[in-house]
Amino acid sequence: MKNIKITITFIMTALLIAACSKDKKSSGVARTGTPNGTVPGASCNGCSNSNRLYTAMGRTGSGVDLIMEFFASSVDTHGNPVAVDYTQGGYSGSVDGIGKMTVATGISCGYNSSGAYVPPGVYSIRVENPGQMDPYTQGIGGMSVIASNGAYNVRLAIDNYIYFLDRAPQMRSCDGQDYGVEMIGIWRVLSVNKSNCGNTIAFGGMGTQQNQLMCP
Repeated sequence: MKNIKITITFIMTALLIAACSKDKKSSGVARTGTPNGTVPGASCNGCSNSNRLYTAMGRTGSGVDLIMEFFASSVDTHGNPVAVDYTQGGYSGSVDGIGKMTVATGISCGYNSSGAYVPPGVYSIRVENPGQMDPYTQGIGGMSVIASNGAYNVRLAIDNYIYFLDRAPQMRSCDGQDYGVEMIGIWRVLSVNKSNCGNTIAFGGMGTQQNQLMCP
């Protein structure tokens, strides 16, 4: 009887290990996943797990991935964002963040532009003006950011509100990580290297776009 128990335990352990290391979408290749909900390669000064609101990814059918890590924040006497202890429940305060944007084929500016263009590449994201979270919908609005890759500085702003949906299977980004929360909404490209741009980037609501991986 003891040998039977040991055998059963060994089999169950082996099955559990196999289930944890194999992904249904990737033909047996283990997927890295997002480590503790963070954006790999990006860090937010003063931020911690306690005040994280969302780590989310938006994708377009034209090859733009935007990954953002949003944090509940307050402001100091100088108006600079300061991390606060957010644990659970609804939130209705200031929102800070950090992230990165991957552009596969470039973004041409539309109306009210002066020849501005966002070339393919990977851009780091820092928040220029903190956003606000709606306590009822948990959407985020009023935020503007700077996306930079050294040669180009792109100002983007949330158009109205962005919202968040859980996704299964998760969405794989160009950084090789998987993200289980999708960002839904529109970001407006305000300027590229201080030249006006009227284009918008719409994330979500385009059917199979979450499975389309286009990288520079």
